[in-house]
Amino acid sequence: MQGQSCLAGRDLRVYSQNGEDGIIRFLMEHVASPAKTFVEFGFGLRENNCLRLVLQEGYSGLYLDGFEPSVRVFNECARQHGIKGVSASVEYLTIDNINTTIAKHGFDREVDIYSIDVDGVDYWLWEASTAINPRLVIIECNTSFGPDASVTVPYEASFDRNSKGANGHYHGASISALSKLALRKGYALLGCDSFGANAFFLRRDLLDETLYEISAAEAHRWSGHVAAAGENRLVLRDTLLSMPLITI
Repeated sequence: MQGQSCLAGRDLRVYSQNGEDGIIRFLMEHVASPAKTFVEFGFGLRENNCLRLVLQEGYSGLYLDGFEPSVRVFNECARQHGIKGVSASVEYLTIDNINTTIAKHGFDREVDIYSIDVDGVDYWLWEASTAINPRLVIIECNTSFGPDASVTVPYEASFDRNSKGANGHYHGASISALSKLALRKGYALLGCDSFGANAFFLRRDLLDETLYEISAAEAHRWSGHVAAAGENRLVLRDTLLSMPLITI
């Protein structure tokens, strides 16, 4: 099948930032294991990709984030509401510690969802992740790079997009670069949410007639605020492509 993503029209926002909740529900109806597990890092306290699964479908898993207040409040809320099997931990992840951190928490195994959103070196963290075997990978993509460029920001352990200029748009990787990494790691691109913020990659052994691969160009969506900028989005794209980048 060509052109239209199997994720089209699946968006629904409950606890996710955009429409990821509906897409994840659709995908998990097809590929979730009986264990119903996840690992998510770079999470918002009230807004994240796996919270609906925890509260409504009994998923267990692990949240990781470098922001201690969010971690502390989440664990306290989970305790107060009797939520079992889910915890959050303060961790600042790098390519050097990501696998040992995942193993330390007991998730060096197959999980249903691996969600990556750090507004920075997302590409490099996924590339370095070898201790975990996700069925579905959800990773933030930077639509401002456009549909054609295959690029990511260089790796920096302490990357901070707000200190880099370009109004915070210089971060992450393009959908094309992520698709190439996915291919190397045995995953297929299913599409993005309608806002263009997150790309969804399914392990290739789980593909079927319902869940099928599309190209990076077909999946690309200009994110809402960039799309609304009209021709200025091309100015932003060209500005970003003139900055230090690694071509994949």
